[in-house]
Amino acid sequence: MHVKKPKAAHEDDEQAMTAICSCLRNDRTRQEAFLSLLEIARKEDERLIDAVGSVIDGYGTYSQWRIYFSSSIGFRGKSLSKVADTKNERLIKVVSTRLKLPSQDGRFAAVEALSQIASRGNDCAISEICSLLHRRLGVRQSALEALSRLAKRGDERAVAAVTARTRDRSKAVQVVAGAILQKLQRGVANNVATPATKVARNMCHVLWPACFLEKCVDSR
Repeated sequence: MHVKKPKAAHEDDEQAMTAICSCLRNDRTRQEAFLSLLEIARKEDERLIDAVGSVIDGYGTYSQWRIYFSSSIGFRGKSLSKVADTKNERLIKVVSTRLKLPSQDGRFAAVEALSQIASRGNDCAISEICSLLHRRLGVRQSALEALSRLAKRGDERAVAAVTARTRDRSKAVQVVAGAILQKLQRGVANNVATPATKVARNMCHVLWPACFLEKCVDSR
């Protein structure tokens, strides 16, 4: 199934954008619809920004989000730079909300997208992420991963939020939080891959699937 754009579609064509946006609700057409909308919507258009959330919503098990968001071989990451500037709070909030998705792949995609559309230390991004660190287990881990990518060393909110998670009821979260905390507290440049960062990343990717077995803890 393909998204049919009106032949006379041009920038800011309301009729065309309405037709394309209707395709964002369909799993089979939402990605093509997003790219079509990208061609005719102005940068920072609210419908275009909301479309990013719709695309992430569609990522589930076995989806190819890693390819779409790859900075080296993908095209979605490059498209995100055309949606809005890195300081656009609406886009940051739309993507941050997807850290709560029930789908693990959806949350992974949200983390990757957030690291591309928000600059390091962005106030809105840090606030949104920190607000999710009390949620269910999978969300807490997604938020920690996002925070490890976006928080600047010495950021008081990030340090306080991560410190609280070192006492988390999940051992997996405690390990990851402890490693990230070392990165934030030590005077190490954020663009340097430290052993602590590597441990945090590895623990996230290894332990996330297993953490879904902790149903009684995850539901608290």
